[in-house]
Amino acid sequence: TRSQWRGLRVHTRSQWRGLRVHTRSQWRGLRVHTRSQWRGPRSLCHRCLLQIGYWNEDDKFVATTTDAHVSNDTNNIENQTYIVTTILEPPYVMLKKNQEQLEGNDKYEGYCVELAAEIAKHVGFKYKLAIVADGKYGARDPESKAWNGMVGELVYSKADIAVAPLTITLVREEVIDFSKPFM
Repeated sequence: TRSQWRGLRVHTRSQWRGLRVHTRSQWRGLRVHTRSQWRGPRSLCHRCLLQIGYWNEDDKFVATTTDAHVSNDTNNIENQTYIVTTILEPPYVMLKKNQEQLEGNDKYEGYCVELAAEIAKHVGFKYKLAIVADGKYGARDPESKAWNGMVGELVYSKADIAVAPLTITLVREEVIDFSKPFM
């Protein structure tokens, strides 16, 4: 929904993927950007949200319901391998000199490779690094409106997360979420 009222501009965007709420407000030169995100363990229940569990650092996902279609085994982040898209860009992601003799994530080195490993270790999930097929960061074609690069891989669900030196732009923010910049 978009609305404008006497200098107050509000842009709200909601999407079910968990639940994503994006709110922007602007009033006489004062700009406020608020983003809330719930992508955790919740399910829709007749126009309401039904909490089925919670997350904490020690226990990770904790189910609070015994609903038959919700089990700790199928929804557990540890039981899935996530595809992490990235791009070859020294010093962030580079092929090791002996990469022909290595397999999987061990073929790569660099800041983003170490960052992905630390995030996975801290959160407790498995991942596979995948170099973006077209070698691009991600732009939207003005005619077809299709995305390419890492942004396209995220938009079209070919990857679950991107760890890369990716510039945050307004058009990219409209289709993917960003963490705080690491630089």
